[in-house]
Amino acid sequence: GGGNVAPATSCNGVALAPPLATVDASMISSYWLHNCSVVGLIADTGTGTRNFVYYQPKTSLAALVGADPLLFAGKAQGTAYSGRAKHYSSACGAVLYDVEGPIGQTAGVSSVTLRGSYPRRDANCKTTGTDTDEMLFVHMGSAAPTPQPSTVVRLQPPVDRVTHSEKTRNFLAITFYPPKKGEPITVHPYVATFPGTSTEAGLFDSADPPGLIPRMKSDEAGVGLSWVWLNKRARFVNAQTASPRDIAYSMAGVDPVTCTSEVRPAVDDIDSRKSCNAVSAYLAGYIGFGGGRNFAADYFGRSVNIDEVLNFALPDVAFHWMRTMYSHESGRIALVDADTFNRGIRYGEDWIAEYYGGEAGRVRPDAWYSDPCNFGQQSCGTAANDTIQPVATAAEVQPAETLETLAEAIRRLERRVVALEGR
Repeated sequence: GGGNVAPATSCNGVALAPPLATVDASMISSYWLHNCSVVGLIADTGTGTRNFVYYQPKTSLAALVGADPLLFAGKAQGTAYSGRAKHYSSACGAVLYDVEGPIGQTAGVSSVTLRGSYPRRDANCKTTGTDTDEMLFVHMGSAAPTPQPSTVVRLQPPVDRVTHSEKTRNFLAITFYPPKKGEPITVHPYVATFPGTSTEAGLFDSADPPGLIPRMKSDEAGVGLSWVWLNKRARFVNAQTASPRDIAYSMAGVDPVTCTSEVRPAVDDIDSRKSCNAVSAYLAGYIGFGGGRNFAADYFGRSVNIDEVLNFALPDVAFHWMRTMYSHESGRIALVDADTFNRGIRYGEDWIAEYYGGEAGRVRPDAWYSDPCNFGQQSCGTAANDTIQPVATAAEVQPAETLETLAEAIRRLERRVVALEGR
């Protein structure tokens, strides 16, 4: 069903797909917000029938629900709804389950809350149990919401951090899983020993068993780690050039021979379908494959072809594409601006030189990469940077780093004093 509707602030910057062509808007009597998607209520007062259909799903769901937008079918009985809801799965297909719940109010606005339990399915699509779900629908009005131009959403970066990739600053949501359920998770050394990796606990995803998304100390560290992944860990990326297809297969961890050129299973079995669906999901978010979100168009200002060769040695191409990937993980506009991105790239390059190139001591303390003054950027010495931030918490500073960290903090303070005196 999709879980609870997010708080209003959590929907800021969440991009909506255009109204679905598979939905007849003339049948809709009112519009409701569900989990940041706009759904329509089709009501028959004579029979009491009540159906919720996706009208403008958030773009991360558009490819999944577009062909089958009926989310709930049921009836109104007194002050409650009951019927069957749909739980969508790209790997196993949609499944129906019974739900019911009251008509009420949320923050003074009419709402409907439906609860039920849907079948939990494993990697082979076999039912292994049930999971509870609560679906909240909040009334928006009887008129269709005015479709917002995608540029409006694209130019409004969110100020809050909602998703796992945003909260952890692990912008590609690089995740590590246990070999088997109940066994410990091992974080790869290139992440575990990265100076930008925080000692604070990361977050777990919703897989079964859940995977660990390590937390980074700063936005620059998050950018740096993603740059290391692209340059050194992506299996099907050749040096600093790759196509969206190459990157999607790398992110999904799928060998390209598994799927056809149309990203369909070369051999029609469950594992191949799952693998190709995973690749398709990345391409849908990246470039709009199969009618998906197409974050690349936000940043490049044009469509990017599935086999277009992207040269990441070009600063604009790197910035636009990495934000495309960040947005796919978060489902909305990327938080990272150009200056932060450039500092993060330097962080990543330094870690590549040290970890892979054996240049000991190449990486500086994490706080150095967050200081615009070290990069000659215009924000050096501005009001936003006047307050000296702690270099690191006591738990994050290793004994061997303490003197260097302190010396760097003093140098930063001296630079800022000079900058302020020059105003």
